Amino acid sequence: MTSSQKPLLLGERPNFLANRRKVTGPGQALESLAPRLCEFAGIILPGGRKELAYEKLRQHFDVANAYSADGPWCAPLARGETLQLVQTLKPKVVVCLGRRAGALFGLEAGLWNAWRIDSVLEVYGRPREVMGHRFLVAAIPHPSGRCRVYNDLDVRERAHFTMREAQEAQERLNRGQVLESVLAHLQKRL
Repeated sequence: MTSSQKPLLLGERPNFLANRRKVTGPGQALESLAPRLCEFAGIILPGGRKELAYEKLRQHFDVANAYSADGPWCAPLARGETLQLVQTLKPKVVVCLGRRAGALFGLEAGLWNAWRIDSVLEVYGRPREVMGHRFLVAAIPHPSGRCRVYNDLDVRERAHFTMREAQEAQERLNRGQVLESVLAHLQKRL
C-alpha cells in the first residue's frame, strides 16, 4: 500500500530513550510500542518475534509523531507539525495514540474510540482548514506499558476494535466509499 492508502497512527512524541538515541525518522520512536500496536491491530508476528513488530506495523499503517522536538511537550508546536504532516501525507484515516495527540484534533480526553470526520486542526489557538482535506479520526489511550487504563479489559478490547476499524475503514475508502458512508458503518457497530 502507498502512504495515502494506509491509516496513520499518530503518536505524541519520541520518548526520552528515543531522544537519547537520536531517532530522527518520522515515527521511529513508536518502535518500542510496535508489539502492543500489532497485537491491537491483529497483526501476527512470525514466531512471536517482537523485533519484527515495527516493520510489520509499517506494512499496515503509516506511523508518525505529532511532536519531534527535544524538551517538554508544546501543544502549539505539535499542532503546527501535525498540520504539516497531514498536508503532506493526506491520510484518510487517523488513529491518535494518547490524549495529547487526540487533543490536536479536538478529541475529548477519555472519549476513546469514537470516530468522526474532521478537516480542521487548531493551530496557535485558531482553527486551520487542512487544505480542504477531510479524514476519519479517533483516539485510543497511549499504548505505553505505563498507561494503566489498559488494565481494564473493556478499554483493551476497544483499542483492538478501533485499530481493526481503522484498517477496515481504510479498505472501504480505498474501494471508493465516501467518508460519511464509512462513518455511518462504523457508528452502527458501536
